[in-house]
Amino acid sequence: MDMPDLYPLLDLFVLPSLREPFGLVLLEAMASNIPVIATAAGGPMDFIRSGVNGILVPPADPMKLAEQIDLMLSNPDRSRTLAKRGYETVKSSFDIRKTVRTIEETYRSLVGKRVHMPKVANLE
Repeated sequence: MDMPDLYPLLDLFVLPSLREPFGLVLLEAMASNIPVIATAAGGPMDFIRSGVNGILVPPADPMKLAEQIDLMLSNPDRSRTLAKRGYETVKSSFDIRKTVRTIEETYRSLVGKRVHMPKVANLE
């Protein structure tokens, strides 16, 4: 089974990383309308607003993580609200069409402009 097949089967997605450069898997879960809990360790802090569109807990704090998992599973209304807001976050901020358009606009703005490239020391 692939992850897109598994997300609909989940009540909650938890990513308890000590360090997380980005957290694409969190965005995938959010895009699948699954509530998420992650550690406040790197990338997830850029797109999860704790208590708004997901939950962030301190890294290496299993008691706080367990507490938040229990709260999420025991309060389905709150879980649905966070999942809906997470979905809206992904849709508004990570839409592929919007991303492609932004990249295209950046390239178009640079066409014809001379870009100053710093000289690199000769390493031979």
